[in-house]
Amino acid sequence: RDQPRSRGLGDVYKRQEGTTKYIGLIGSKTKKAKFHNMLKNELGFKEGIEPVHCPVGLDIGGFTPNEIAISVAAELLKTHYGK
Repeated sequence: RDQPRSRGLGDVYKRQEGTTKYIGLIGSKTKKAKFHNMLKNELGFKEGIEPVHCPVGLDIGGFTPNEIAISVAAELLKTHYGK
């Protein structure tokens, strides 16, 4: 079920390698582990999902859509400013 999206993530990562500062993935720790194994074992990315921010956003303790949006924006700004 995750395979088409997973391969899409691999393609995005391959095209953007070295040119982008941030790739984020919405997902649970279980989904992160699945993607990591697939990227390493099936697509040959030695780093797996390590360069991808998953789950996306800083852990600010929020659960509402607005709080999640703020946490994602905060993580983007943190990356942008190199903090």
